[in-house]
Amino acid sequence: MNLLAILACQEGFLAKNKKNVLLIFYSICFALYLALGGLSFLVLEGQQEDTMQQKILDVKTKVTRKFPDVPTEALDEFLDELEDIGVRGVSPTNNTKWTFGNAVFFSATLLTTIGYGHLSPKTPHGKVACMAYVGFGIPLTLFVLACFVDSLMRLSEAYKRTLFNKLQGFLEPMTIRLIHISSIMLSILVCCFIAPAMIFQRLESEWTYLDALYYCFISLTTVGLGDYVPGVDPQTPNVDLYRICATIFIFFGVAIMMFMMSVTADFFQNYNSCYVENLPFTVSSEKIPINTVDVESYGSIFVQNSKIITEDLRNKIVMPR
Repeated sequence: MNLLAILACQEGFLAKNKKNVLLIFYSICFALYLALGGLSFLVLEGQQEDTMQQKILDVKTKVTRKFPDVPTEALDEFLDELEDIGVRGVSPTNNTKWTFGNAVFFSATLLTTIGYGHLSPKTPHGKVACMAYVGFGIPLTLFVLACFVDSLMRLSEAYKRTLFNKLQGFLEPMTIRLIHISSIMLSILVCCFIAPAMIFQRLESEWTYLDALYYCFISLTTVGLGDYVPGVDPQTPNVDLYRICATIFIFFGVAIMMFMMSVTADFFQNYNSCYVENLPFTVSSEKIPINTVDVESYGSIFVQNSKIITEDLRNKIVMPR
């Protein structure tokens, strides 16, 4: 009976501090997921980085052998400056990067917080203008995207009502909800990833399909690593128009990703409300001193409530629409 009393008290504590407990649990899960990601990429990419570093050393050795009069320190300084120039978005091959299409594409990466890093302002006026543009533009972009997502959510609700009207007599409500969210996810997968990746693969001569699919995912999730950027090759035909089309793809793609997260959150919220919030089990918020508790009666109440939960879960719950 002492064990039952302790369990009952713990149940009351968890009920009163549910949000804090969940926050701690989610934080621990996030930290573990972050550590797992770091370890995974270290194992997967560390060896490749060592290989590339060795290639650089081999090239430096060949250059010093071919041009023995060039000091090694001067060569290292030249390579460092070349790397710095590339990071700042200037092409070492004298290809012009600040065209109208590139500038529009750069603005899109700012407003969507993708930030590929392929271009960056270098003048003081450009840096000040960039900060002002982003400071006003990001809230405006979020507002526009939120309006777009709201419209998509209304279409989603209309689609869900249509499914319920046609399938309610044949399938369980949860099954209909699964059909609803699965069809939306499949449509997003095709329209935002599979089909665009095929287009990018055809337009980018050096990209494989995996590269193009990887670019779509990294961009639309606003990660924006910058290792793949469309239209970098100056020989690409109609590169400005290509960049503007890529800008449109990014804006609509980011909005659809936000819509996908909203639909997913709505699905799990309804799932929890059906299976958790409607259970006939409540824990009193009244603080009961442990030394005054009638352990035997309290334990019997706890067991009785546990039986109610078990019986309720065995029955099919008619979920609210």
